[in-house]
Amino acid sequence: MNLGGIKEFKEHLLSTSYYMTGGLLVLIIGIIIFVFIPSLTKIKTITKAIDRERMELEKLYTRGQVVHEVKIKLEQTKKDLPLLEATILKAGTELDWIKRVEALALGHSLEQRLNLGTAVQENGLSVIPFTMEIKGNWPDVLSYVRDLERFDWYMRITNFEIAQTKDDNFAPGGDGRVTALIRIDTFWH
Repeated sequence: MNLGGIKEFKEHLLSTSYYMTGGLLVLIIGIIIFVFIPSLTKIKTITKAIDRERMELEKLYTRGQVVHEVKIKLEQTKKDLPLLEATILKAGTELDWIKRVEALALGHSLEQRLNLGTAVQENGLSVIPFTMEIKGNWPDVLSYVRDLERFDWYMRITNFEIAQTKDDNFAPGGDGRVTALIRIDTFWH
């Protein structure tokens, strides 16, 4: 056996193996730099785009749900519209309304003064404010207010004040007498 030939062969293998290892290392680094890193960057970009699209779809879905709910409520309101319209007073019947309120006060043995305010427009309706000053026994005033609330018309009470009356000229006895001041808005079309 030629020992010198084996030595040369080993040296040749070692030098070739260094070159091969170095070449393989350069190839791996090149793959990482030119293939793997750009791929990761693209994956991150695509992931962000997907997240944005998902969030946009969720917003659209939520809006769609809201629109659907509004449509359902609109249909329910359309069904109730005749009932709602019946609660709005008809223009030209103001005197009838005043007579009914005065009859209610008389029916409860109350003294009543009505003051008419200036009409204003609100949401396509004419709003006429009234101020009512009512004097009488507490139970009668309370029952008057309950009956007033039972009217078929929509009225908005904007102020309600009540105080004990010390006016002996109003009714005999003077005990249990109250004065109520009620401000209401009535709605007319």
